[in-house]
Amino acid sequence: MLQTRQNSLGVKFEAQCRAFEKDPFPGLAVRKDRLKRLLALTEKHEAEICTAIDSDFTGRAAQETRLAELFVVRAGIKHAVRHLRGWMRERRVATSLPFLPGATAFCRSRSGSSASSRPGTIRSSLPSRRRLPL
Repeated sequence: MLQTRQNSLGVKFEAQCRAFEKDPFPGLAVRKDRLKRLLALTEKHEAEICTAIDSDFTGRAAQETRLAELFVVRAGIKHAVRHLRGWMRERRVATSLPFLPGATAFCRSRSGSSASSRPGTIRSSLPSRRRLPL
């Protein structure tokens, strides 16, 4: 049974990897939609989640699970939906002296961070965890 469960998890993980490769940087509307669907799933399956956690902890009250688990998850999702636009916004950062009079912008993404140069700057490589779009 354990081997079957591991195989099933491996298949699901591969499906997640393929989905990420298909759309690695979704837009604001897609991300908000996914978060709202996740919120709806937690609300729809609240009873099943409480039952599963109760069986794992051998007698945990549903009220405790709702407060300690589901409330925290829902609050986090709602917070993310409210602040997502600001988190995705491109931010200006200081440009070092050799690259003046240009400008530099910093963008956050799921794969790390990227910086882009404005006209008048010289493009250079960033450390391996960052990428510079051309």
